[in-house]
Amino acid sequence: SRATGASIVNETSDLKEQDVGTGCGLFEIRKIGDEYYAFFDQCKNPKACTIILRGANKDVLNEIERNFHDAMN
Repeated sequence: SRATGASIVNETSDLKEQDVGTGCGLFEIRKIGDEYYAFFDQCKNPKACTIILRGANKDVLNEIERNFHDAMN
């Protein structure tokens, strides 16, 4: 909702037209490795992002994650 300007609702039955975000310029599903991810691109006023971390094994991935935490603090 932060990236597209949508409102969060608890039930799909509560969803109204004004709840749907219109701030996303491009939405697509991409496959990375064996996983599928939803991408919201070209958003007007994005207030969120996602970083996907991948590594050769768990030890490498954990080290990458620690480095990101250190870089953000």
